[in-house]
Order: sequence, then structure tokens, then C-alpha cells
Amino acid sequence: MPAREPDFVLDIFLQPGEFFWGDATTRIRTILGSCVAICLWHPELCVGGMSHSLLPRRKNQEDPEPGQEARYVNDAIDLFLRNIRKMGTAPADFQVKLFGGGSFVGDGSNDRSVGAMNVATARELLELKGFRIHKEHLGGIQGRNILFHLWNGEVWMKPINVAKK
Repeated sequence: MPAREPDFVLDIFLQPGEFFWGDATTRIRTILGSCVAICLWHPELCVGGMSHSLLPRRKNQEDPEPGQEARYVNDAIDLFLRNIRKMGTAPADFQVKLFGGGSFVGDGSNDRSVGAMNVATARELLELKGFRIHKEHLGGIQGRNILFHLWNGEVWMKPINVAKK
């Protein structure tokens, strides 16, 4: 039975490039287009986080700007791994839910769009690092409004339809 909403909830809204890790008193929200959100949740500890990444991989070795640590999918996955190591847990202990990667040109099936490359990079690196994706809603010609409850691991996704002109 899913845990009920706590009396006190820390409500976090992620802007593009941001990352947040929290506990069972946390709700994380974001809105996606071609970006991807990775949601990680530990079902026994009720901890986890979300990233909102704009691009697949950082090409230079410079440190990310403050507040933009998750701008790139590869950096976001490194942030998750740091938090997991601090807790003494393993990637396989977490449920992963992956969202986004929309395309707003053509029919959304272009595998060279930024959205498609974000999705491909996220899938590749998550698998390489020992994560398993439990659920996903990816691609297409739509945006997504995401709401993630860390007290029970539920992720609510509402499509944002993009009117074509």
C-alpha cells in the first residue's frame, strides 16, 4: 500500500539543468520538452531524486555552473551515483523512471533530434551504471508536466500538447 502524503511537504520545482535529492517529505516537479527527467527512488528508504537535463553529454572538462550541475545527462547520472554512494546503496536498489525527449519538428520520430539523443544517452548510461528503467514515457511531439512524490515513488505525468502551425 503506498504511503500517504506527509503532513509537511517540501515542494521543489526543477528548472532546466537542475537536480534535487530528497527524502520522504519531498515532491519534485518539472516541465519538459526535448529535455529528459530521470527520477530515482529507493522503495525501502523512500529517498531519491530527479534531474532535468537539456543535452546528452558535456564536451569540455570545466566544472558545471552552480545550479546547472544536471544540464547534461552524463553529469546528472554522476550526481545520482554520488548520492547513492553516500547512502551505501547500489544503483540496482533504485527504481528508475525516465521522461521527456520530445521533438517539435516533423512527427517526432527523428533519431538525431536533441530529444532523441537525450533519451539514447540516458538509456545507455543508466544501463552501463547498473540501473534498470522501470517505467518511461519518451519521445513524440509533446511536452510533459512531471510530478514525483518521494514518500511513495509515484510519478504523475501529464502530456502537454504542442499545436502545430
